[in-house]
Amino acid sequence: MNKFARNICEANNLKYDDASECYSGVKSGYPLLLCRTGNTHELIFSVMKNGFPDPVEFKTLAKDCTAIHSCKVSGYKVTFVLKTAIGPSAVAAKVALAIDTVIRFLSSNGYIPCCEESGEQDEVAPYIVSGQPKILSSNTFLNMAKVVSDKDFEISKKHENIFAGFAGALIGSVIASIGIIIIAQLGYVSIFGGILMGILTIKGYELLAGKLSIKGIVVSAIIMIAMVYLSNQLDWAITIMNEFKVSIGEAFTSVNYVVEVAELKSTYYGNLGLLYLFTLAGSVPMMISAFKQNKVKNTAHKM
Repeated sequence: MNKFARNICEANNLKYDDASECYSGVKSGYPLLLCRTGNTHELIFSVMKNGFPDPVEFKTLAKDCTAIHSCKVSGYKVTFVLKTAIGPSAVAAKVALAIDTVIRFLSSNGYIPCCEESGEQDEVAPYIVSGQPKILSSNTFLNMAKVVSDKDFEISKKHENIFAGFAGALIGSVIASIGIIIIAQLGYVSIFGGILMGILTIKGYELLAGKLSIKGIVVSAIIMIAMVYLSNQLDWAITIMNEFKVSIGEAFTSVNYVVEVAELKSTYYGNLGLLYLFTLAGSVPMMISAFKQNKVKNTAHKM
């Protein structure tokens, strides 16, 4: 748990789940979830009053509370998007105000906590199911946990086909390389190319290999390193082809010669370095995220 998360937990008496990066707690008998989404947080409850909660009531509540930006009601689940704040103390204070305002509203208007899936009211608590935070009854959780367990058992029996995964990663990286080259031909080196490379390569491997492991991460990383270099070579080859009116094959084989003769080494290696830097910045978080999700997507536990 980082200092930011610890500050929110201590200020609001919440628990933090490292796997889902969400907070949970029970206030005045109401289970709640607090999940970070980008630069803000979502505060989640599951309640009922003679059926589903009234969206109009909750949108009015959101409008009247200075800590809440908006509200969405879906079935029994009520999600409040909190307003942004700068600094751990300011965020913790916004969270505290939102929680207190919502809890007072729920209790004074006769809303009772319930399972977001079934509406059951017995033993309702925050859970993690397949990496997703949910407010469930114990009975619903047990049923969902069995499904997750059965799926995990099937996946554990599945053999990871590294060769097929290699092919999938290669296909994904080729598509990403096309995107990188298009961006480069427009005169830019962008982190979006790195994100694209990370997503498509990892997902390509996982799709054809059947599962993702450390071996898959390593294979995908090697392919990305090679394809980034190839993308840079092709980008230069296209420029040479357009400049000297030669075929793409001739241009590709002469890239290093042209760079040497024209004394463009600093430009060439500068572009390649930036491309690797942005690919690293864009793809590494995607790889870490993919591996984390892979580890928790077939787990279920109480928060």
